[in-house]
Amino acid sequence: MTMIRARAGIVPAAAFILSLAGALPAAAQQGAAGQTRPAGLPPAIVGVDPVKTIEVDQTVPVIGRFVTSRTGTVAARVSAAVDEVFVDVGDRVEAGDLLARQDGRRFQLSIARREALIAIDTAAVKSAGADVAIKQHQYDRQARLKDSAAYSGARLEDSATELERAQHELELKKAIVVRAHADLEIARVDLVDTEIRAPYGGTVIVRQAQPGTYLNAGNPVVTLLDDTALEVEADVPSVRIAALTPGRTLVARIGQDTLAVKVRTIIPNENPTTRTRAVRFSLAGDAPDGLAQNQTVTVEVPISDSRNALTVHKDAVIQTPAGAIVYAVRDGKAASQTVSLGAAVGSRLEVLSGLADGDMVVVRGNERLRPGQPVSF
Repeated sequence: MTMIRARAGIVPAAAFILSLAGALPAAAQQGAAGQTRPAGLPPAIVGVDPVKTIEVDQTVPVIGRFVTSRTGTVAARVSAAVDEVFVDVGDRVEAGDLLARQDGRRFQLSIARREALIAIDTAAVKSAGADVAIKQHQYDRQARLKDSAAYSGARLEDSATELERAQHELELKKAIVVRAHADLEIARVDLVDTEIRAPYGGTVIVRQAQPGTYLNAGNPVVTLLDDTALEVEADVPSVRIAALTPGRTLVARIGQDTLAVKVRTIIPNENPTTRTRAVRFSLAGDAPDGLAQNQTVTVEVPISDSRNALTVHKDAVIQTPAGAIVYAVRDGKAASQTVSLGAAVGSRLEVLSGLADGDMVVVRGNERLRPGQPVSF
C-alpha cells in the first residue's frame, strides 16, 4: 500500500478518516450540519493548532533486514591442543578479550632452543672474525716482502685467496645469526598466538572449540557477531533506485517503532528474477536496544519527488454526514468550515480545499462546540 511520509511518521489516510467518523458524537454532527448558535452559550476553553504547509514524500514500503558489517569465525593461528576456552555462546566480548588458550609448551621449548642456537651462531661469528684477522695479517706480511728476495708471488696470491675465503665465511656466519634471530621472533609470535583473542567486540554466537581439542592453524574456535555495527539491507525494485541518492535520509519501521536510516550505498548487482538491487542503509541515530541480525525492518522508499502540502492536524477534523469539517477560530469565535482532505501525512491530513496556511483550528474541545460559540485558548 502506498503511504505518504512526513517527519512525524506514516498513517493510512482512509483508515484514519473512518475511525474519526465512528467516534463522532451526535451533537457535534448536528452542529456541523449548520445549526445556528443557541443564545447564551458560554465561552469554551479549547486547544488550537495552525494550518501549515509541510514537505511530504510519497513512499512505498520495502521489507529489509538488519545485517552486520563485522561477523565471522575466529580461527587458531597455530597448531596445538586447546587448554582452556573462556567464553560460551551468548557472551559479550570486547576487542582483545581472551577467548581461548592453546598448549604453549612446545613453543616455549622452541624459544629456548633458538636462543641457544643464537648463542652458538654468535660464537661462530667471533671465530670467523678471528680467522679473518689472521688471514689479513698473513696477506699483509706477504705484501711487504714484495720488494725483497724472499718475495713469492704465488704465496701472495694464496694469502689473498685465503683472506677472501675467510671473509666470505664471516659473512655467512653473520647471516646465520640474523636468520636465527628471525626464527626466534617467529617462535615468540607463535607462543603469543596460543592465546586466541577477540579481533573486535561482539557476541559469541557459536563455540566450535572445546578443551582438549587439537586445532590446526585455521581451525575455528568461536564465531563472533558485532551487533553494534548493524545496518539495514533491503532489496529495492530497480525502478525506485533513482530516488535513493547516497546520504538521503528515509524512515524505517520496526513494529510500531520508527527510526531514521541513511542511504550508504547501492550494490551494483541486479537480481534478474526479481529486478531488485540490494541497498545498504546506515542508522542515522541511536539504534534501539535488542536488535538482531536478519531482524525484519520496513523501509519507506520514495516513489516520487518531495512536495509541499497544506495540512491540518488530524484532531481538528470532525466527520459529519455532510462531510469533514473543522472549527476555525475567527474573531474569537468558532466557525464551522467544510474541508476537502487528501492523504494522511503522519499525524496530519492534507488539505485540498477549505483552509489557508496560518488558519487557527480547534484540536481539543471541538466535539462540544457550536458554530459562533466564543472560544478562549
